[in-house]
Amino acid sequence: MQTGIIARVREALTAQLDPTKKYLVACSGGSDSMALTDAMQLAGFSFVVGHVEHGLRGAESLRDAAFVRDFCAARQLKFGFRQVQVREYCQQQKVSLEDGARILRWQALQELATDCGVAFVVTAHQKNDQAETFLLRLLRGSGTRGLGGI
Repeated sequence: MQTGIIARVREALTAQLDPTKKYLVACSGGSDSMALTDAMQLAGFSFVVGHVEHGLRGAESLRDAAFVRDFCAARQLKFGFRQVQVREYCQQQKVSLEDGARILRWQALQELATDCGVAFVVTAHQKNDQAETFLLRLLRGSGTRGLGGI
């Protein structure tokens, strides 16, 4: 059965991504991004793993970064790392932690992509991410533009 799953994942990835290109895979250490990283390697794509540490969860966040770094080392994957200071950014820009983290994460991933010579960033989202984003924005009182989800 595993062979069938691997073949389906490889087929899905190659249907969406060009196997001749190099990618940056955003990997938080969560199950969805770890599965994507593993699948990209099993499918034979050329990529660098990018991890962004937001400076929000202290030692726990640093353990996540070490986990992703060690995962990459064990699989001989290239690893890129950036640290951002979300709280300070949010105070300066007067934005929420969620928005500040998203802005700084994308900036850091784009910098990593440039530094690694890749043009595309690949992210993993589990099936509930879209609905979760919509509901959070609805509860916050967002207008129609903000309710668009991811």
